[in-house]
Amino acid sequence: MPYLIVVAAIGALVAAIGVWLSWRDGRRIRNGVLILAGAGVAAVAGLLALGNSPAAGLARAVVAIGFFGLLLTYVVLTFFLIANGMVMWRKESRTAGNLLSLVAGLGLLALVPILGLLFSRQASSTVGATVQTATVLLLFGLVGYVAFAFSVFLLCSWMYRFLPRRSRPEAIIVLGAGLIHGQVPPLLASRLNRALQAQQRFSPPTPLIITSGGQGPDEPLPEGEAMRAYLIGAGADPKTVVAETASRTTRANLLLSRELLADPDARVLVVTSSYHVFRAAMLTRALGLNARVTGAHTASYYLPSATLREFAAVMRDNKLVNAICLGLMLALWAAALTVSFWPR
Repeated sequence: MPYLIVVAAIGALVAAIGVWLSWRDGRRIRNGVLILAGAGVAAVAGLLALGNSPAAGLARAVVAIGFFGLLLTYVVLTFFLIANGMVMWRKESRTAGNLLSLVAGLGLLALVPILGLLFSRQASSTVGATVQTATVLLLFGLVGYVAFAFSVFLLCSWMYRFLPRRSRPEAIIVLGAGLIHGQVPPLLASRLNRALQAQQRFSPPTPLIITSGGQGPDEPLPEGEAMRAYLIGAGADPKTVVAETASRTTRANLLLSRELLADPDARVLVVTSSYHVFRAAMLTRALGLNARVTGAHTASYYLPSATLREFAAVMRDNKLVNAICLGLMLALWAAALTVSFWPR
């Protein structure tokens, strides 16, 4: 039992280190990994220690509450995602990105019958039973890994919003989001309104606003020019708004906007949509920008699919780490089968 207390203390220390690192720079996904992994280890070790004490009943109650909490979360999340997916189906274009919440909800709904089928089927041989058990464990591992990664992403995104803004920015960079018939759509307008509010809040002296976005094949003019015109029409001083009109990606938005700064290391405030904040923040760190990212209002029905899309993009950006973790799980699966079938 004393060793469980030591393990719990180590887990709590790891989680505390993650919080401290987030306070220093919240733009790293590893901070969330340390917090959740450390807290998880501390919780499990603490419950095991409690289960070996006179308060074992309390430990069982906590486990039961946690189990039913997870079950309730699964049910609510499944039907919420499906309902949201139907709303997206009606209100937005039917692209793969906009239908992610529907796909995720249907996937969660299918998970129970798939597991039920695997558990209910009676293996015809010892070999079949071994393969079946190993496959179920592998499936649980994959689902658990994705759930953990998504929880880390949500935690990091949530914590980043509460980091203090340490000083006044020298410039405000507004990331483009596409025009509709040459006009600024509501999603992009909310970013521009947020940038204008920030400029007025930090004045004087007035920070420069850089509207960033090139011209797409279906756009009559560069996004940056349309964004600049919108801000001037909303009351911004034309002398304090500069358009960057060559970028086609978020990465290019940031790099080309930095070239317009008097000092490449100047502190900047990057404005994007609320769902895009953390991934944009991660990118500013990768590019070496001295930046803080803030988010503009996004319609609530749009957030679930947009958040899932951002999570998928973060997983893609960290494909090497994910490939290594997936490879380890597959290697353990193969090793377990090998040991099971090894002649004795």
